[in-house]
This record gives sequence, structure tokens and C-alpha cells, in this order.
Amino acid sequence: MPLRPTYILFADDDPEDQEMLTERFLKEIPDARFLCVRDGDQALKRLLECASDELPSMVILDYQMPGLTAPEVLEALGRDGRYEGIPIVVWSTSGEQCFVDRCLSRGAQHYLVKPCGSQGLEKITRFLVSVFSSVTTPHWAMSL
Repeated sequence: MPLRPTYILFADDDPEDQEMLTERFLKEIPDARFLCVRDGDQALKRLLECASDELPSMVILDYQMPGLTAPEVLEALGRDGRYEGIPIVVWSTSGEQCFVDRCLSRGAQHYLVKPCGSQGLEKITRFLVSVFSSVTTPHWAMSL
């Protein structure tokens, strides 16, 4: 049986944020692949049109994007069991609890506040790498 492709769907309307995070991530996992889109509409369209064996290994959504916001994308995905095993991470410039609660209650596994400096970005990158690695490393390859 062929393995599912391993890539990250990353939706963020700020190209600098996309570049900043993907560059740091690729320093940790150079063979990782990203499919970057600029808004929630594109992210949802891609996920809905994707064959089950072509779904991403992880999804990163900016909270506030043109078109659909992260909570709206999450709500649409929540109606389809195909996405249950895919970690979805929302990141935002806001740490307001109502935003966090809205995303987590709609199926996001994690909510991260975008960092201001390089140390914060390193910490978020390490966290995202661990999430990605946990779903892309075969269980038989994990050390005891």
C-alpha cells in the first residue's frame, strides 16, 4: 500500500509570515513540503477537492484571512470525518481567549500566537516540527 504524501497545507494571507515559518521549518526538516495558499477559501477548496489519499499531513491556518476565517474553515471541515486524523493548528497575532476557544471547539488541535522575535519563532517551529513528525514518522520507526 503506498504511503500518503507528506506535506503541510499552510493558509496565511501574509507572504512574509508564510516565508518566515516555512524557511525555519525547512531548516529542521529539509525534505518537508508546503502547499501555501493565501486565504481560507483556497484552503477549504483544496481540502474538499483533495482525494483521501492526497490529504495533507498537517494544516496551519492563520486566524484572520480574507474570505473564510480559520473558525469557518474548521467548522466546514468538522462536518467530514476525512480530516479527523490531520492535526490542524491555528496561529494568530491575537491570543484573545474567545478566539482560542472558538478554534479549539471547532476542531483545531492547537492555537499558537505568532511570535514577535526570532526566539519565539524558533519555539513555535520546534513545536510544529514535533507535531508534523508525530504524524509522518511511521510508528515502527519510533525508538523505544
